[in-house]
Amino acid sequence: MPKLEGTHIGERLQKRLEQLHRGEDVARRDIESLLSQEQIAAWDEAWELQKQLRKGRRARTKDEEISFGWKSKREVTIEVVKAALDVADKNLRLEFEKLQYKAEVRSSRISLDSYFSAVDEGRDKESAWLSANNDLTRAGLARLDGNPVTATGLNRRDMSIANIEEDIHRRLFAAMTDEERRVWKEQMTMLDEMNSSRKKGKGL
Repeated sequence: MPKLEGTHIGERLQKRLEQLHRGEDVARRDIESLLSQEQIAAWDEAWELQKQLRKGRRARTKDEEISFGWKSKREVTIEVVKAALDVADKNLRLEFEKLQYKAEVRSSRISLDSYFSAVDEGRDKESAWLSANNDLTRAGLARLDGNPVTATGLNRRDMSIANIEEDIHRRLFAAMTDEERRVWKEQMTMLDEMNSSRKKGKGL
């Protein structure tokens, strides 16, 4: 796979696709840098097929070219970039899901360890609950009480991870269909309701 940061590939591919649609010249190397070796090979094969289709045939009109299955080099390139963009979008979703899962596991471990350690020390539940939320804040993770987490006090690594997650989330939302956005908003509403219930002492 390309060495370029995975979360940026889709954005770069989209830019190249827009340039191609506008009729701009795009250097092959600028597209190759965003493709895997398999995608590059498929690109070459697609154009080789076009050259084979043209052998021994002469199209007199555009309609005949279409009926023969002919495509220009730009059209072939656009199809390749579109296919690569679809793969990048799917990978982006998978990457977001992995980061989300890791964050949830980490959040659960930190909050539970903190809560029960405080209880073992003889602190009351409210104090233990506060301790768990404070530890989550220091780790740069969402608090169980729903209060926002700021970057204040986070180390460089935590801030970098938070920025990557925010970037993935932004691009994932932009790539969603209307139905996926509706479901996502419903899930966020449910999460807000859960956090509200926890604030009232119904959680943990």
